[in-house]
Amino acid sequence: MTLDLTGPPRPWPHALVRRFGAAHDRALDRADCWATPPAEGDPELLERLAGLFGAPPGRTVVTGGVRQFAGSWAGRTRTALVERPGFADIGQVLAGPATVRALPWEELPGAARDCPEPVTVWVTSPYRNPDGRSLDTAGRAALAELARAGHQVVVNQVYRWYAPPEELPPGCWGTTSLAKLCGGGSRLGWATVPDEGTALPALRGSGPAPSGSGLGRVSWTGPPSRR
Repeated sequence: MTLDLTGPPRPWPHALVRRFGAAHDRALDRADCWATPPAEGDPELLERLAGLFGAPPGRTVVTGGVRQFAGSWAGRTRTALVERPGFADIGQVLAGPATVRALPWEELPGAARDCPEPVTVWVTSPYRNPDGRSLDTAGRAALAELARAGHQVVVNQVYRWYAPPEELPPGCWGTTSLAKLCGGGSRLGWATVPDEGTALPALRGSGPAPSGSGLGRVSWTGPPSRR
């Protein structure tokens, strides 16, 4: 089956909009809804993500989405190597405190090895926008090798809703969101860190307002069909 992921997300059917809205209302009608959430996000949301994607709760941090993650990440290294083609906003967000170079996937390992200090390497998989490309076995191994060498490798998995479950390459960071499922206005995502205890303080302190309560308790079973 071929999935058409071009263009904006398809409008939801009215019945699904009502179902999602009702679940959201139920989630907000909780006495503890606006209590300060744990830094990593609501435990129930983390458990649901673990069930859906195998995201280990101890290595998962709720965020405001991919752009917010990139903003928290900016400045972690003085050089960022981003994929080409890729989503232009990411390079712009990372470019504030870092030198950004855009390169094809095949050139990223060599460019990282040529740098005298660790760099950020940013790729999108699966189904990269705009060409629909996904990492193959060799590409995953190359990213894992860069991570072992001390580089900071981030895999944007925002289209993972439409792909078979796949673990991150060892040592790599993951970032994704509900944007391609519920629309960009959801402003809810999460990051997967390589090891427990390695979350960035800036990342843990800038999650979305509902990260501790609202959407974390929505009763939801999976993505709508894109066919």
